[in-house]
Amino acid sequence: MLRSILIAPLMLLAASLSLAGQDYIPDVTQEKFEATDGVINHLIPSSVTNGHTYYLAEFTAYNSFQNSWAWRIYKDDKSATYKLRSWEIHKSQDRKTKTEENVLEREIAEDLAQLIYTLWANSILDSKYTLVMYRGLDGATYNFSTYLRSIGWIAGETWSPSEELPPRWMVEIGINIYEESRKDTTAPLKITDNINELSSKLSLYKSSNSKL
Repeated sequence: MLRSILIAPLMLLAASLSLAGQDYIPDVTQEKFEATDGVINHLIPSSVTNGHTYYLAEFTAYNSFQNSWAWRIYKDDKSATYKLRSWEIHKSQDRKTKTEENVLEREIAEDLAQLIYTLWANSILDSKYTLVMYRGLDGATYNFSTYLRSIGWIAGETWSPSEELPPRWMVEIGINIYEESRKDTTAPLKITDNINELSSKLSLYKSSNSKL
């Protein structure tokens, strides 16, 4: 009996000390709006939209008031090459059914496939939840996903980023890949100056903001 009386205060003290080290304590009554204003320099974890196909990287733009679109980079084992598949996403009149339209496919250079795979994997692994409001009504949600062997499918997202930060650069790469995928499909897609510049920005930002 005496032992339990002594242990209880110690447990409460330990709990209070652990809470004291936390940066954020939510309102237990749930009456307070927890969202805040701010700038986000990372992706937000999201659900995987295509967890049944093995691929290196996938990017989807979900537009609010127009057709959405997407692309996927994967390895074609039969031809021992890497392929870039892109398509438009059309919704039915009741907006319940989605179909893939205007599908195009072209070969992509291995070094570009490796670069995109690396950028996607690291950006998604660095994703985290935030209290900063990041969604809106008139814009687009951009979803990034990849497959890592023995880990599985992982995904992150952002909404119409405008700040000169990693989410915007990642979106710009995604858009650039899509635009290139709709051009000449007879030649393998290689690293463009734009993609090279944006990937350099991401690398420099990460190295200068990494925790010591």
